[in-house]
Amino acid sequence: MQLNVTAKANDGRAVRVTAAQAKAIESISNTRKGGCASVHGYKVATGFYPGEEAVVNLQAITHFSQKRLYERKRQALLAIAYRDVAEAVAKDDLFKGMKAEKVLKTFDARKQMLLNQIDRNLQDKPKNAHQEGHVRCYAYFGDCKVHLVTETVDGIKQPVTDADGACECDSITVPYLELNKTIVKEGRRKTKKSGAGVVMGNYIEKCLNQRSVGYKTLSLKANNFESFKVDRMEFLPEDVASFGSIITE
Repeated sequence: MQLNVTAKANDGRAVRVTAAQAKAIESISNTRKGGCASVHGYKVATGFYPGEEAVVNLQAITHFSQKRLYERKRQALLAIAYRDVAEAVAKDDLFKGMKAEKVLKTFDARKQMLLNQIDRNLQDKPKNAHQEGHVRCYAYFGDCKVHLVTETVDGIKQPVTDADGACECDSITVPYLELNKTIVKEGRRKTKKSGAGVVMGNYIEKCLNQRSVGYKTLSLKANNFESFKVDRMEFLPEDVASFGSIITE
């Protein structure tokens, strides 16, 4: 059985973590800013069928100022014009036959929506339901972010609490800027039809990522990676396993 402790998050909430998680959270929070990290055997679940996830190895920067990144992203987004995505859009069957005026309006509308999202992220307080949910379901310890065990009540996702009002850590979340990616396993993507606005937004985001201002997050759990290395430290699945996913092998 893993020992567990109750830690206090930045916002004062009590969060139950294993002793190993507590050590990993402290270590990740104290890594040097701008340092490089690597993760091996990471399963990318989003957009893939369960059991058929893509598996990748990554080299990345994992400790950086998100506020400064958003500021750079905003400037880069302002500089993006339709000509930057025109070639990709022209090859997409979704836009073939659509009047040029409508295509441009779709681009302008999606770009403005992305700018609005960045502006909300630069504010101290959540401005919509999605951001409010993010505040509820995640907790920070120093600069380290964790996802809490949640449940859905009346259609709203919220943290599960015990009799003492404490939450429980589900996984350690690591924002990263990708430097290099090696695909170990392609996986099988879910197929879904997206509207013109979503697809246009994807092209804009891809353009932003090529300008090194886009970031993603690792969600480190007991069963979705082989190793994570940063600042000459190595973290294995058992270092981040939650109470509900204790490794017994």
